[in-house]
Amino acid sequence: MRIGVHAHLETTDTLLPQILETIPADVDIHVTSVVNDMPVLQRAHVDWLQDKDVDDVAALFLYMRPYVMGYDLFCHVHDRIFVHSFGRGWRDYLLAGLLGDVADIVSLFEEYPSLGCLFPPIYPELKVFMEDAGIDPMPEIEAAEKFLARMGPNGKISRSEIFYSPGHMFWFRPKALRQMFSTPMKSEDLDSASCLHAIVAVRNGYEAKSYLPDKAKYVKWYMHEIVKPDTELLQ
Repeated sequence: MRIGVHAHLETTDTLLPQILETIPADVDIHVTSVVNDMPVLQRAHVDWLQDKDVDDVAALFLYMRPYVMGYDLFCHVHDRIFVHSFGRGWRDYLLAGLLGDVADIVSLFEEYPSLGCLFPPIYPELKVFMEDAGIDPMPEIEAAEKFLARMGPNGKISRSEIFYSPGHMFWFRPKALRQMFSTPMKSEDLDSASCLHAIVAVRNGYEAKSYLPDKAKYVKWYMHEIVKPDTELLQ
């Protein structure tokens, strides 16, 4: 199985370059960065982006196009600190869940052939925030349906597909999201919120699941506590 990781770097206030050093040597690392003095691995393929407004979603679906479909399994992460008061903890919770034990993640994709997209369960503080704020996902879903219609699917998102990775970091099988890398797009087409819903809905018969590895090594960076994950894939 050929495996790749894409890391988009936007800030020097991150441990992501150090985390990448823990990734097994047989995993290819691709880095896009808008920070010229960012330390990166010598083993990584690095694209220094001149457009400082490129976000991680555009970096993945535009700048990774030449590479992604050559892999059986691919991961997308970034180092942005989210604007919420718990933003740093949320970011590093996702990084821990996705890169804390790469071998564990890979074994899940090998064990479950129908698995197309995998990401950690929603960050607990984010869940509380969304519930308290009464956030309505429908405007994002409507935008995502228009986005989907351009790629060939029927353009409708069922209730069961309102399931995605808040923070847009995830593992995926490239063939499960192949339209995202073949449909002509520009940066302005890739609104982060609606794109997230489309990522899950476009998955070509594959399933999306959430899971947090027991051995995630970096969960304690900024978190006060962590709920012990289930040992099975979460529904």
